[in-house]
Amino acid sequence: MSAAELTSGVDAPKGKKKPKGHPWDWHVEPPWVVQALIDALPVNYFDGQVVYDPCCGLGTIPTVFANPNRYEVIGSDRYQRADHRFPFFKSDFRTLSAEDIIFSAGFNREAVSIVSNFPYSKQAGKLERGLAAELCRKSLEVATHKVCALLPLKWLAGEGKHRFLTEFPARFYIVLNERPSMPPGNKIEQLGAKAFKRGKVDYMWVVWDKQVTTLPGETRVIHIAPRPKEERG
Repeated sequence: MSAAELTSGVDAPKGKKKPKGHPWDWHVEPPWVVQALIDALPVNYFDGQVVYDPCCGLGTIPTVFANPNRYEVIGSDRYQRADHRFPFFKSDFRTLSAEDIIFSAGFNREAVSIVSNFPYSKQAGKLERGLAAELCRKSLEVATHKVCALLPLKWLAGEGKHRFLTEFPARFYIVLNERPSMPPGNKIEQLGAKAFKRGKVDYMWVVWDKQVTTLPGETRVIHIAPRPKEERG
């Protein structure tokens, strides 16, 4: 079953002009972006933890963590957008309490890390400022170990971000020096081979580690080199 079939009739707000991009800000990361995160962090950084993606979309993040990296994974989303080969449950991550999320997922509360490509600008076609920060804050409430958020590099700038990142200092900023293409999930089939080519936006992973005390100003920046041209397709 295709992503378009699974999400048919639920993605576009009724009676409204179709917005640019995706109305729920559902954009799909290529697998290499997820593997780059894993490779950039210390060896065994996620060992013994359940890796949970609360906005899993097509399931790229849980899939890469599970295969070939062999981590236990769980995913959820507002809609089921694919036939997932990992445990999945429907949920609105913004409204459920941490206890409800753990109960719904049925995973071990003692070792939970959240890794996600969060929506950061729109919900139901409407602009929502501070959306990504809200989801990061919620993740820091739910997770016991790590939170890794894939975000545009420009997300770091601004007075609100300064306050947030001073209150919750990140352990790592992992900068992708190759711009990944992140097409709207409902346009991938239409775009075909062009879907994951020619990224136009700079992205980074912001990584919080709740097992380590990180003070403001101690965040480590890691730059990920572009892949060889022959690997980019």
